Amino acid sequence: MSDRKQALRRHVEARHAQSWPILSGLSQADLSRPVYSHGETTWSVLQVVAHLADAERGLLGQVQRLAAGGVTVPEDFDLERWNRAAVAKRAAQPLPELLEEIESTYRETLAFIDSLEEHQLDLVGRHARGDLASVEAFLIRTAEHRARHAADIQHALDEPRHG
Repeated sequence: MSDRKQALRRHVEARHAQSWPILSGLSQADLSRPVYSHGETTWSVLQVVAHLADAERGLLGQVQRLAAGGVTVPEDFDLERWNRAAVAKRAAQPLPELLEEIESTYRETLAFIDSLEEHQLDLVGRHARGDLASVEAFLIRTAEHRARHAADIQHALDEPRHG
């Protein structure tokens, strides 16, 4: 395995090691804690975990299509609409199922990295956010996305409860 692929794999593994204890340590009592509020919309811990399960699966599919020479997302893809619908669709999914999906996608991501040819790391396609990103950048962003949301969950859990 090339140094570049090893560094990418280590980065993904490090973000998993950083975020997984937070996610896997959640209790039933934690799930209703608010993490984000935007106007009338509030995402609870469970909704953020549901978002992560959906996003990681979706981003892996996008980057796999990119590496295979395909289209990642349609030109008119609306990320906010997708995220709202995906979280609503997973509202009743239990935490253990969501965590298993995240863990499974993580293992698939590592296998995908291992399977890549060096030149595929530089292939560029449209990210769900709307900008262009290489295969390598997709994978780094996915790992950073999880770490950022896990840190936000931890911050929400560290806040004293009001009421």
